Amino acid sequence: MRKLLLLLYFFTLSWTSAFSLTWTISFPIIISCIFGILVLINTISGRMNSVLFKAEFMLVAFVVAVLVSYLINLPSFLSSKPTNHLIAYLFTVIILYFCIRLYFNYLNSKISDFLGKVLKWLSFGVFVSATFGLFEFLSKNLFDFSIDEYIPRSFVEEYTPTFLGKFIRLRSFVEESGHYALFIEICLPLMVYYFFYHPTGKATRRIVAYIYVIITIIAFIFTFSSAGIAIAGIMLVVLGLTNIQSRITPQFLTTFVFILVVIIGLVYWTNNYLIDELNININEALNILTIEKATDSGSQMDRTEKIQTAIEVIKNSNILNLLIGYGPAAYDSLRIDIVIGLYVVLFLETGIFGLTFFVCFFIYIYLKLFSIQNKPFRTSLTISISSALIHYLFIGNYYYPWLWLACGIVYLYPLAEYNHATEN
Repeated sequence: MRKLLLLLYFFTLSWTSAFSLTWTISFPIIISCIFGILVLINTISGRMNSVLFKAEFMLVAFVVAVLVSYLINLPSFLSSKPTNHLIAYLFTVIILYFCIRLYFNYLNSKISDFLGKVLKWLSFGVFVSATFGLFEFLSKNLFDFSIDEYIPRSFVEEYTPTFLGKFIRLRSFVEESGHYALFIEICLPLMVYYFFYHPTGKATRRIVAYIYVIITIIAFIFTFSSAGIAIAGIMLVVLGLTNIQSRITPQFLTTFVFILVVIIGLVYWTNNYLIDELNININEALNILTIEKATDSGSQMDRTEKIQTAIEVIKNSNILNLLIGYGPAAYDSLRIDIVIGLYVVLFLETGIFGLTFFVCFFIYIYLKLFSIQNKPFRTSLTISISSALIHYLFIGNYYYPWLWLACGIVYLYPLAEYNHATEN
């Protein structure tokens, strides 16, 4: 039963829009609640020791800051939205992080090679979502067949954002393509670690590993996410610089050459397709996707305008609101547009205190990461979490489970038997 629940959790991890029961209730939410109930039962029965790590005291302090901000700003609330957002904050921290982390640490002592199983199931779930995403992309763009008519979604039923005015962007089971890019940014490094460095994953046939990774990368590219592609580029450059003096092995060279050939083939095919269909080459397309979209697109201008509005509110705030914010769903109380960008949102809603505790939580997470001796595992998790934190400059959906899962996985390691086997 435990393994079945875990398999379902990772299989449906990206199902945050497709197959959702309501706007707020999805399959990963439901399974996370089941984990929460199991944590409660095991804690009451004394089978689970609910010890908090240093980082988690910062997260508890963040929750307290949210509650204080809510209570002090309560008289100024105009609707039930602040209460709904308060519940979202509490649910995210308590269920999506604490309960998942506690339950996984508990299973870590009960199931042999639990970390390997987690990474295996995670990789499978990512591969399924990427495969579905490619099927969705091809059906919409090549065959003019809208698969969304047959996939129940609780919201965003009509999805038409395009790239170059022609390609409907891939989003798989997620609400938006940029959000799906975030999902892959977090999960792909862990998949790579599993298949190429973890003892269990390395035992998988190499062709299977390549299929998983390549399909996922192609799905990521077809999200046409400017933020995602820019972040991936940054992470690759940093990874290259930090490993420039590493020993180059035959396995590394083989993998590198194979991936390079695939990328060159994709670039060549894409360039010919764009010239034939749109009379535009790949360099011009990349310029539109990156520079123009980041500086002169409608969505970017809208995002910037909303952030500037929030910053003006913060500049004109009194000392109390600077310290504790305007409460959850501050946009509603202040009668401004919804702000996009997690850190601005946290500053506006929870003030200096809330944002500081939130940032301190991740500082402690990084300190824990840097203490991990296994370099490939440390690197993959650092890329996952760093990519997400950068991406959250552009979106504010903190209630997605992916980043919190990655933070929980940090505490699944070290396992002594992996230290020698996976180092370097």
